[in-house]
Amino acid sequence: MRPHRDGVDDVRCEPMRSGDEPSIRVVIVAAHRAGSAGYYTNDEIDAFARAIINDPFDGLAERAYFHVATLDADVIATAGWVPFETDLARLTLVFVRPDWFGQGIGRRLVTLVETHALASGVAALAVRSSLNAVGFYERLGYVVDRPMPTELGTITIGSTLMRKPQP
Repeated sequence: MRPHRDGVDDVRCEPMRSGDEPSIRVVIVAAHRAGSAGYYTNDEIDAFARAIINDPFDGLAERAYFHVATLDADVIATAGWVPFETDLARLTLVFVRPDWFGQGIGRRLVTLVETHALASGVAALAVRSSLNAVGFYERLGYVVDRPMPTELGTITIGSTLMRKPQP
């Protein structure tokens, strides 16, 4: 079901604002919970939610190129990039609120941050993908590089490093 298709043209992609952190947390936790069933255990999903809720996001706007998608000032999606390795940018915190899954908002934000990263001089793009998002990134041209587990306190969850070949 695609309940928001008619409103997709009203969605704005804009830089993260300092007051966006609480809304960003809600989007990330909701998206991960909704998309992770069948890929992660309940304990793993809960550990991820705790990590996001407790992450202070200190300096996120300063250390990452970070954007949100909004509709009527409500954050509905997030995406950013950070330097990762020499000449490599890593996408980070790419999440879409579940009621907006499948509307092209994630693709729009990823394209925006990819464009900015490449324009800044990085030679290549990568992402640490949750297991349930591998197909999304493959559709955007990313290929699996290697497993890259995510440590969440006493729990380690599966994730995959993916890279996007550049022409």
